[in-house]
Amino acid sequence: MDKRIGGFGQGGIDRRGFARAAAGLGLATGVATTAPAARAQDRSVAPTGSATRIVAADAVLVLVDYNRNLMDMTNTMDMAALRNNAVALMKLGALYKLPTIVLGEENGYYGEFMPEIRQIHPEAPNILRPAPSAWSAPEFRDELARTGRQTLLLGGISTDNCVSLTSFDAIRDGYRAVVVVDASATGNPLVEDVSLQRLGQAGATLTGWVQLGAEMLDNWDTPEGEQLARVFQEHLSVSTLSPS
Repeated sequence: MDKRIGGFGQGGIDRRGFARAAAGLGLATGVATTAPAARAQDRSVAPTGSATRIVAADAVLVLVDYNRNLMDMTNTMDMAALRNNAVALMKLGALYKLPTIVLGEENGYYGEFMPEIRQIHPEAPNILRPAPSAWSAPEFRDELARTGRQTLLLGGISTDNCVSLTSFDAIRDGYRAVVVVDASATGNPLVEDVSLQRLGQAGATLTGWVQLGAEMLDNWDTPEGEQLARVFQEHLSVSTLSPS
């Protein structure tokens, strides 16, 4: 038996070993079984429904209000876990070369953005909005239209406000909203539970960053597979979701 945990060790990352370990942990490996031509054809169709696989070629990453002061107001996740998961989500966007949009602004009340946003996505447009839903900003809708993609991957602050309201409007206008629940948080556990129920009832897809990363992967034996294994190695160690 390979003594390296999860296929990791001083000798590097064994991607096949990690796939086996991930399966043992109940994590989806995301290995596609369809032919490349079939996958390309599938990706030309906007996915609908939570049972439909999320594909990177149709996805846009939306980072919602990852500001220091707003994050400090949350109470549904340990802060170290929230920051860890948010950075992991940003790295998935870079790994899969997803068009990325940053929502929010830096000011005395909201605080500064997480510095990792500009470190990982220096070219991502920063869009301000006059209301909690990003649909209130024509610039946001125009930016989405320019990508030609139909799947929004949303994470941020807060689950019950800006993330939910943007998701509702996206779904209404024919987009697929995928909410990354472990990269989002709010101030009250009960309120978050209710908001997640509403999101599911509205047709949003709920997922975690690990499942999302694996789901968009075609094959571990690719450069993307190696990069994803490294993201897992760097960020799976912080796993708590409960408030400190």
